Amino acid sequence: MKKNAFLLFSIILLACSKQENINTGITVATTSKSLYKGDQFQIKAISDLDILFESEDEFHATVTDNGLVTAGYVGNTTILISNEIYNIQHSIKVNPRYTLYPDPLLDFKLTKEEFITLLGAPNEYSENFIKYNNYSDASNFISYTFNKENKLEYVRVLVNKNNYEDLVLDFLNERYVLQGTVAYEELGSGTLYCNNFKKSTATLSVFVYNFDATNYAVLYFPTSKTASALKLLSK
Repeated sequence: MKKNAFLLFSIILLACSKQENINTGITVATTSKSLYKGDQFQIKAISDLDILFESEDEFHATVTDNGLVTAGYVGNTTILISNEIYNIQHSIKVNPRYTLYPDPLLDFKLTKEEFITLLGAPNEYSENFIKYNNYSDASNFISYTFNKENKLEYVRVLVNKNNYEDLVLDFLNERYVLQGTVAYEELGSGTLYCNNFKKSTATLSVFVYNFDATNYAVLYFPTSKTASALKLLSK
């Protein structure tokens, strides 16, 4: 009887010892990574427990069950690495390869005066409009138009037509999702992009259309404000 009790006690001690040696934490080789669209990166994570990988925003990056990250559109997201007990955040930054012109400041909550404070004195100024000339080698100007509440309504960047392929095939395609060709009254037909896979869940629309004989215009506006922004622009 004593022999059986001793054997049972030994088994319990051995089980407890094995349990104590389990690594319940998560060890990762890195916690941040910069990529370009289409690049892949393997997150190396170690734990004795099953590890789960999840992307906070698949627009910017996706991740497989094994931790293989594929970079999406330009921007930032976080890969959540977790087991039953712990979790770690791994930052992913998707950088642009193409810089045809600087990405505009697109904070639609800011007033005209706040934009001027951030961007400096404009070349042209009116009650609801500011304009900066020579925005880049490919862009003659960028303009910001404001609504009656003095908040940003839309942004327009002029791009020389000689840069069309750079604009559409490279610059915009690594930042936004192509929605197709659309037509708006007064503006004519053009190409529409959004900052999400579906227009219904997007917050920003980008419309490229023919401005004049030598330039295209790239119009940035909140997706929810599409109709009012275009109506204002056509006036």
